Formats: sequence, structure tokens, C-alpha cells
Amino acid sequence: MANKHISEMLSNNRLNVSRKILCLHHQELAKLPNRNKAESYKIKQCLRREIHRRRQAEEQIKIYEKRVCALSHQFAIMEDLQRRSIASDLHDSAIQSLAGAQIKLGALRKFTSKTDLKALIDDIRGQVDQTIDDIRTLIFKIEPPILEEEGLEAALKWLVDKKSKQYGVKIIFSPDGRLNLPEGYLQTFCYRSIREFILNSVKHARANIIKLSIRKTGCRLRFDIIDDGIGFNANDISSYARNGHFGLYYMIKRVKQYEGYLNIQSQPGKGTHISLIMPLLGENDVAVNEEWNYEDKNTCSR
Repeated sequence: MANKHISEMLSNNRLNVSRKILCLHHQELAKLPNRNKAESYKIKQCLRREIHRRRQAEEQIKIYEKRVCALSHQFAIMEDLQRRSIASDLHDSAIQSLAGAQIKLGALRKFTSKTDLKALIDDIRGQVDQTIDDIRTLIFKIEPPILEEEGLEAALKWLVDKKSKQYGVKIIFSPDGRLNLPEGYLQTFCYRSIREFILNSVKHARANIIKLSIRKTGCRLRFDIIDDGIGFNANDISSYARNGHFGLYYMIKRVKQYEGYLNIQSQPGKGTHISLIMPLLGENDVAVNEEWNYEDKNTCSR
């Protein structure tokens, strides 16, 4: 009897404990909706604060980008003026001084009868002539006079003719005479870029035929340079910079500063197609961002 009584007591205790546990579970379950609402509210508040913070950061980035763009334009203008100043100084000082020395050497040669001295003077005059030619070449690299005097199209015609004769390659230039080509620092940049692309085609791609064309697309000017050279991996241009070929690598960086586009399509053994698209300032001074697509686009810089 005692054992039975103890068993009943234990059973009743278990039942009581189970009821209490169930009661506690019900109480906890009843709290869950309120707790979930509070947690959801906290999460929403955190998300709102994060969205607001990111929007502020984006606005600040836009402000900085505008400042960087303005500074880049100012730097480009200053660089263009500095180039012209250096080219002018070289022509007006160095070349003029060397030309004067050449005249004096010629006069000195007339006053001597010694064969050895005449030979020495002739040698010096030859070196002076070579130095004058080198400086003139440097002036054309820095700022070709024809670029400022006659404009970009005339300068490109001169460049194409010169490089065709110098390297024995066929360069086909198809300009559009109806276009108002850029002036100032954009004109200089376009000229230097195309010169760099042509030299790359001749020296590195070993091209036999190069095609250069200019046309207008909306408020932008598009230059296409196509060659039949050996081509290269356009997806790995940074490796060329590591190997010492900096021209194309830095040209890509500079295009961004001028709010332009540069598209390079090339594969080993299949030639290269470079498209340079630059803003046409002067048409409300606005460069419209237009959609443009290429097949097999390997690399694009904007």
C-alpha cells in the first residue's frame, strides 16, 4: 500500500511539473509576436540609417568626382599651355642659337686654309645640323606647329604621310571634312593618342596596313584605328606596362580624365581595332553619355 501511495504521489508530481512546463511554453509563445515586432522594428531602423548613410556617401562621392573632373580639365589646359610654351621656347631660343652658330662656323671656315681645320669645322657643322633636326623632331612631338595653325585634321594628314614614308606602311586616312574637330587641350590629346596608336601598330604589331577614320556619334567624336598586325591579348594590357611598354597603358588612364571612352579589340594573330571616343566640347559644352556596343568587346575604358 505504501508503495502504491508513493507511486501515485510521484505520478501526480510529474503531471504537475509537465503542466507547469506547458504553461511556461505557452507564456513564451505568447510573447513571441511582440518580440518579433520589436526586433523587426529595430532591424528596419538600422536599415533606414544604413540606406541614409550610403546615400550621403554617394552624394559626397559625386561631389568629389565633379571636383576631380574640374581639376583634371584645369590640369589638361595648363599642360597644353606648358607644352606650347616649351615648344615655342625651343624654337625661339635653342634652334635660333644653333642656327647662329652654324652661320659663324661657315664664316670661320672661309677664313682658314688648313684642310684639317676645315674638316673639323665641317664635322661640327654636321653635328649642329643634326641637333637642330633633333630639336625640331622634339618640337613636333611636344606640340606640332601645324596642329595649332591648321587644326587636327591637317595635323593627322601630316602625321599619316610622315609615318607612311618613315616606316614604309600603308596608312589609309578617311576624315570627315564636315566635322568641327576639338581644339585646345582635347585637340592635342587626340593627336597624341592617335600618334601613339599608329606607332604601336608599326613598331609592336608590325602592321602592313593601318586604317584611320573619324566620324561624329551624337555629341562625341569617334576615331577608329584598325591594323592587320600580330595583335595581342587586350585583356592583359597591364602586363605590357610591367614589361616597359607604358604608352598604351597611360593613354587608357588619360582617356578617363577627359571623359572619353577607349575600346580595344585585339587577339593574337587577328590584328587590332581601337576606338577612341571623345566629347565634342562647344556643342553646349555637354558630352552626352551614349550607349555603344561592339562585338567581341575585349576591354573597355571609360
